[in-house]
Amino acid sequence: MNIIFSDNQSIDGLTLKKLMLTGNEITFVNRPSISLAKDVGTVAVKSDLVGLEEQLSNDIVKIKVIDPPTSVFSSEYYKKYFAIDQNNIDFKTTVLDGIKHHWIGSWLLDSKGKKDNSVLGFPSLKDWVLNNQELILDTDLNSLPIKDAGSFFELDTKEDALSGFRTVLWESSLRVTAILYACNSELANPISISPYLDKAINIRRSDKNYVENAKPSRSLGYKVMDTLISDEALEFVEFPDILKFREETKGLYQNYIVEMNKLEAEIIKAGDTIDINHIMDVSINPEMNKIRNELLKVRDSRFKKVLTMINNGVFTAITTGALSFVNLPMAILGFVGTQLKSPKITQEIIEDNFNLKELERQSHLTYLLKLNKMAEKNWLS
Repeated sequence: MNIIFSDNQSIDGLTLKKLMLTGNEITFVNRPSISLAKDVGTVAVKSDLVGLEEQLSNDIVKIKVIDPPTSVFSSEYYKKYFAIDQNNIDFKTTVLDGIKHHWIGSWLLDSKGKKDNSVLGFPSLKDWVLNNQELILDTDLNSLPIKDAGSFFELDTKEDALSGFRTVLWESSLRVTAILYACNSELANPISISPYLDKAINIRRSDKNYVENAKPSRSLGYKVMDTLISDEALEFVEFPDILKFREETKGLYQNYIVEMNKLEAEIIKAGDTIDINHIMDVSINPEMNKIRNELLKVRDSRFKKVLTMINNGVFTAITTGALSFVNLPMAILGFVGTQLKSPKITQEIIEDNFNLKELERQSHLTYLLKLNKMAEKNWLS
């Protein structure tokens, strides 16, 4: 599974670990530099992971950082989406909600006008925006003039304040466009931590005003990872441990991704939103418990047969023999394979071992079981 990290250029260690457990190829997107108006533009910002790609990659997990279209000559590519986004009620509402819930912020939202040290009587542009949401939704933002550098950031009139909100919206639009460019070029799926950026991306991907073949983004795999393992446990898992785990479970991972894609497709087809707690309760946790119990049943059967051998006098030969340097269960199995005179019991144990491996291979969620075990082991050790 190839994924694009959609949020800004900074990422914390826990989120990066979850992404590395979720996807095979994780791409990070630099912020582009474009022109917004005469002598006004955005500043390019590199991802925090520039220079760390090789250190955090192996044959299974690959970290990449890419540039979307960037330069003054790429400005029109982004501006055509500005024009649609700024008059899309759903997109405007998403940006307003993101501001209200502190997911979208900028120095401009904290700014105020020069005339009376306020924005039309409000302490900041953010306060004005939150108190004038109906006006913003009703205004044709395409009709507002684009000012030059000398007055671009003024906040003294109603038109100034509306233009200020529009500039904030442009920043969200810019990010969505850069992310979807990366998705198309890398054949990848966007993953967002911010629910409002995730919603803005899905507005673009599912609205035929933007694309002919609309489709929603897929985020179930990451949400399962985010819910399954506590942050406290993941703190004790080092990046080399994650790379080693992914290498050891590459076959199980493929089954896991197939199951996640199937489950998410069913949710999308039904027109439902992803309620991750409900999905964990009714689909994933019960299935994991079922697999765990089936694996335990096979292990118990194998161990019961081993105990029968011990009861028949094999114990001394095992514990005092050349296999004493390995753990007892392995010593028993090794001894059985080379010394035991009962081919029937030997064959039964071999069959149980194959059954155990087959159960692990066939289950779609064994990957999650092993991940849980690895996280718990690191946390408790």
